[in-house]
Amino acid sequence: EYLPGVRGRIGWRRLGKFPTPIVDGEIKLESGEVRRIQVKREDLNSDKYAGNKVRSLEYLVGAADSMKGDTVTVLGGTGSNQVVATAVHTTKQKVNSVYLEEEDDDRDNALNIMSVLSYSARLFLPYAGFAHRIRTFRTIKSVLVNGEPIYFAGGANPIGAVLA
Repeated sequence: EYLPGVRGRIGWRRLGKFPTPIVDGEIKLESGEVRRIQVKREDLNSDKYAGNKVRSLEYLVGAADSMKGDTVTVLGGTGSNQVVATAVHTTKQKVNSVYLEEEDDDRDNALNIMSVLSYSARLFLPYAGFAHRIRTFRTIKSVLVNGEPIYFAGGANPIGAVLA
């Protein structure tokens, strides 16, 4: 609608249900004062995996799915929501999930890692030191040589940053 010149030239796939509702609510401050707030319910935008990642993934996954190959590689921190959301929403048969840094061990990270694994993803964890760096480099090099899509977490790429 806003960029008609790019319609049909950039991969896109509907992943979410938009617009999402805005609901009224109240919060009580420590002072006892009550403030009215409005909350945009992005948690309702998908039955598969919802949240703010879905909007940018409509472009990222759409672009990845339109490229050759059966693999998408997504890079992020351990337990990254972007990695999970990509594994859930892509139509690619294989997902390389390359975790770049060790984060605190917690239940959310463990659940996200298990979620990624449940979607037939290959997982590369940062705990192996130098061997991990070599494996990560080889994975990225292979992906680039084969022309398969690779995405960094969040909107840190032209498609996600410009269009989402």
